[in-house]
Amino acid sequence: MVIKCNFADYYDTGIRINDCLSILSGILSNETTVLSELREPKKTREKMFFINMSSLGFVEGLPDNPAVTPRGLSFLCGRILLTNEIVADKSLESMIARFALLKAVADIDWECFTRMIWLEDVDGLSLGELHNRYYKYDTKRNFKHRRAMHRTISRETSFSKVLTKSHLKEVNEIELLNPYNIHFKAKDFFPRKISDPTKSDIIASLNKSLALYPQLFKEHRPFGFSELLKSLIEVFLLENNSYYSEPQLCEFCMKELYRRKISLFRSSRPLQIMGRGFYLQRGRDLITYPSFRV
Repeated sequence: MVIKCNFADYYDTGIRINDCLSILSGILSNETTVLSELREPKKTREKMFFINMSSLGFVEGLPDNPAVTPRGLSFLCGRILLTNEIVADKSLESMIARFALLKAVADIDWECFTRMIWLEDVDGLSLGELHNRYYKYDTKRNFKHRRAMHRTISRETSFSKVLTKSHLKEVNEIELLNPYNIHFKAKDFFPRKISDPTKSDIIASLNKSLALYPQLFKEHRPFGFSELLKSLIEVFLLENNSYYSEPQLCEFCMKELYRRKISLFRSSRPLQIMGRGFYLQRGRDLITYPSFRV
């Protein structure tokens, strides 16, 4: 059996959430020190992080002129809310970043990621066995980079810990750890006691997010990014120790936005950088609405 990996480019530095948040914040604020490090022609640590973030869809463009994508803003939104003193709980920054990172992997490379982690952590395959059985098309050097990329994502999202805590018996049960699954194991993933939100909780989080969006992201008028709006809603729900699964939250918000005559829009830009935004799953068809009218 061959496991196909969908990451286009990567280095064994992998992903470090705190470092990536700092780089994205620097790009967003046009911070010269960060940009000069990204422009450095040598493969510096920051530049390798930048390339890995590009593969995940958090940034686009060249290091000379980088831009944070809608998916990257979703990853960054906890820090944005902290910086603007809208939330005070620092753990929200890491929780929403971990969740956004796991969603990026789920959209881009879920089968390879989950299989690799399962085969090592549950089945106990050694590095050599993993390479020889499933990644023989890879050189040993390239496989070292590929594996390191996946392992750091697993560590930064606590995926391996959640996998162990969940006591799954079959590899197909790993779908319960897919952030887009209606039965996603949020109580194992988020480090706090999580409960289901009430309708009024969701409405309050949606109202707060819609009011804040044009204040925080004035440059997005007249079209905002649904993935970012959704992440803001999720932060405010988590602030109140509640979580609503992605399919349920999307269905609820789409109905509410339609009732308020707030238009949603489709896009030809790649899912990798836009994120799903508000979406519908119809069998195998995924219908995404990554933009909305602010």
